[in-house]
Amino acid sequence: MNIHEISIDSNKIENVNICACIGYFDGLHLGHQRLVSKCIEMSDANNCESALITFNPDPWVTIKGLTDLKHLTTMQDRQQIAKSLGIQHFIILDFNAEMAKLSADDFVLLLKEKLNIKGIVCGFDFHYGKNGLGDKNSLTNHGLQVYCADSVNDDSGKISSTRICDYLLAGEITMANKLLDYKYHVSGKVIHGNNKGSKIGFPTANIKVDSEYIIPSKGVYIATVTILNKQYQAMVNIGHNPTFNYCDKFSVEVNIIDFSQMIYDENITISFCHKIRDEIKFDNVDKLVNQLQADKNSVLNYFKQNEDKI
Repeated sequence: MNIHEISIDSNKIENVNICACIGYFDGLHLGHQRLVSKCIEMSDANNCESALITFNPDPWVTIKGLTDLKHLTTMQDRQQIAKSLGIQHFIILDFNAEMAKLSADDFVLLLKEKLNIKGIVCGFDFHYGKNGLGDKNSLTNHGLQVYCADSVNDDSGKISSTRICDYLLAGEITMANKLLDYKYHVSGKVIHGNNKGSKIGFPTANIKVDSEYIIPSKGVYIATVTILNKQYQAMVNIGHNPTFNYCDKFSVEVNIIDFSQMIYDENITISFCHKIRDEIKFDNVDKLVNQLQADKNSVLNYFKQNEDKI
């Protein structure tokens, strides 16, 4: 997959005609995947190459001045998922103040000039151009083939990034994963902790998670972790460590099953499978250890019953 960063002043993409889906695509969930699929169909039918067009930064940063926004995916995550879905070109628009001020017509002309775009796939609620005045109807005024996808729904309504975020913040990992069509994951670096887990037989890797991610609600989770391209079974604690190491900020600690390597400063990815329980403050260490053993058994039983989940 080719990655392109496009600004108002950048050179055009040469020697290729493109059909593209366009949006911010946070999560690249089932609804977004419908657009990707239609984009690839359109590309094949028109002898073009497929592309996904997204924005950096998040348009709300440029338009409304919002800061510290949380997302389901980083830009790198979206690139990896888009590649797995069969997209050939990943196009990142430098969505600065100058681009945000383009009229709807000028924005489409920019896409045509820079990307050799022949067809475009968007969601039913896609708007573009200054003040969001452009929509699916105005796209057709520029000689582009346009496909506007309806919302993708389940029994509870529209599949959206907002719904998935709400599920994560409620600890509803199974529901979030269902709408994503993959296990929700976060990445970060292994940092030094206080080693209290090792002293009670449950050593943990403390993870400094990329600050852009939405962190699921506090509790204990069944997960897989990816370290140096290998996957391992794990249980993850998210919370404040209330029993004997309380901290105001959320910590993310991973106990990797049957793993003893030194991995400080390594980047790892945690993929959440299922929530076991809420975080609990125990009266003593023995009660904590007994619960951790029960949690470990839950992890082992889960993967025994779901051998395809790792």
